[in-house]
Amino acid sequence: MIDKLYLVCDLGPGDGGKGGVVHKLTETLRPALILKCGGGQGSHGVFTDGGERFSFSHWGCGTFSGVPTYITPRFTVIPHALLNEGEALRHMGFSNPFEMLSAAPDALCATPFHAVLSQLYELRRKDRPRGTIGTGAGVAWRMASALGESCALRFGELWDEKTLRRKLERIAERMFEEAEPLRGADFLPADRERVQELYDLIDDRAGYLEWTMDQYRALTRSGVRTVTLSETLQRYAGCAVAECSHGVLTDAEVGFKPHTSAIRTLPQLNEAMLREAGFAGPVVRLGVTRAYAVRHGAGPMPTADEAMTEQLLPGSAKEENRWQGRIRAGALDLNLLRYAIEVCGGAESFDGLCVTWFDQIIRNGAWKLCDRYAHFSGDYTTEALNRAVPVIESLPLPADADRGALARFCAETLTAKLGVSVRMVGFGSKAQDKLLI
Repeated sequence: MIDKLYLVCDLGPGDGGKGGVVHKLTETLRPALILKCGGGQGSHGVFTDGGERFSFSHWGCGTFSGVPTYITPRFTVIPHALLNEGEALRHMGFSNPFEMLSAAPDALCATPFHAVLSQLYELRRKDRPRGTIGTGAGVAWRMASALGESCALRFGELWDEKTLRRKLERIAERMFEEAEPLRGADFLPADRERVQELYDLIDDRAGYLEWTMDQYRALTRSGVRTVTLSETLQRYAGCAVAECSHGVLTDAEVGFKPHTSAIRTLPQLNEAMLREAGFAGPVVRLGVTRAYAVRHGAGPMPTADEAMTEQLLPGSAKEENRWQGRIRAGALDLNLLRYAIEVCGGAESFDGLCVTWFDQIIRNGAWKLCDRYAHFSGDYTTEALNRAVPVIESLPLPADADRGALARFCAETLTAKLGVSVRMVGFGSKAQDKLLI
């Protein structure tokens, strides 16, 4: 059975480099399994030492290392996106990537109907974005919570044609009920074409339902399996890596509203799920952060710096789009890191930090950190953070230092300031660029 767990979580709003960290761990530890938590709207980039590149959403970032993936009950699946992701992996040379994937039958599914609502809601906000991926994962979660199982499609139900059709019809009906009051509302001129496309789908929801049914039928024939979490933990022997999507600062309860996910992102919740399923071994909890602050989309970011954004990015596996918005960079915000660590249970609950993209700091010439805000009450809310004035310090890098010396400098600095030991420092996108300490 699985006897040890490495749990990887992002201590920011996402895009911290979890994919590369998980890939490095799989190359080093050779785990038996990757456990996916969060949602299929995440995108974790992997760049292998051999030059392969892929952004994973449902498959784990140990796929290139041959490690199978299990989608846990605390993961929102996007079935048609899963099908497309598997086909993309097949084109990369995997004979049948679906055989490397299994999923909890009670994992929630986000459908194309949820995606339509998600996009309409965001477009209706005009120039006051909340920030979303636009896939409907959050809408599916909220709809299931508010309306119960009649509007909650579970992954195991994809194989039950009668139940599948009944639930899709109910979800499509709900989509229509919520979208109708927005018809004819005032949208930004640049968004009106997309709004019309969404209403065309709503008006042809019967045809859209049949397309969705066809997609799901293809997925059930792909070779992906459903199995419970308890059975999965018993089936595999050795250690596992829990790969969590999103970031702590977007958690539905402790994140900064309204710029949050419907999904809970705290690592202790995923650990509790595994304990309830029978896992009794040790957990090594690893927090991930870039060496600078980054935020993809709307939300408070006190240290955002246009000049640093131009210097340091693109370094993200994601592109700018209407749903998430711009990617911003700035000085590493130690205040938000401390907040994230605290809501996860405090420094003592972490076994280490993994710091990514320190090579971009080298290019920048100095390491900019924010250790405090001027005139800040200590109230971690969106409004207070939007008013916060960061006090930036610039640390000179050790002269003529090699990667080893720079990694030690990074580790000593952050360990002293955050109270958590740094265990990995990344100097690039590949596994060979990440130094273990």
